[in-house]
Amino acid sequence: MTEELMTESSPDAIIANHVALLSKTMLFNDEFEIESEIYKENERIIFGQKIANILVAGEDLRIIIRIHYTDQLGDYILHNYSASKVVTSQKIDDYFLECCNLLAGRLKQSFYENDFNVGISIPVKTKGFDDLFFAVTSNEDVTFEWHWDLTSGKESHVHFSLFIELLSDDKIKTMNFNHDTSDDVEFF
Repeated sequence: MTEELMTESSPDAIIANHVALLSKTMLFNDEFEIESEIYKENERIIFGQKIANILVAGEDLRIIIRIHYTDQLGDYILHNYSASKVVTSQKIDDYFLECCNLLAGRLKQSFYENDFNVGISIPVKTKGFDDLFFAVTSNEDVTFEWHWDLTSGKESHVHFSLFIELLSDDKIKTMNFNHDTSDDVEFF
């Protein structure tokens, strides 16, 4: 799969494109579509009452993957795209945290396939309100912010944001990401 979501080919854009494609193919039974080209510019608004976050970091880079969601969205997704019979707020949080974990794990594997060593953190849930205080400040030389939306009908709209800090992009420029996610993914 060599699908591209943007024309920009900077190292941060290549990483953002890869993570966006992984989010589309790995999560929600591949039934969601990326609404439009992923983008950098974004109005500073809160995209959900909760945010699932995970850090992927190595010697030359740090990446924060974030999924913005509400309990209402989680209830809809778990009832329609999983085998869950009873949906609680805790199950919804666990589901989105596990989504972050899956994306970070696959991204770590992608970096490993390119001889690039990174580690991943434990996923963490924050409130959307916290975003006002802990937003990453963009530095056009080192820090980049990307956004995209996955949709499946009017009821289900999931916003993703990605913060990338490239401390050295020489090695990243030579990376070749494989977007194939044909391995089975199972939630526990």
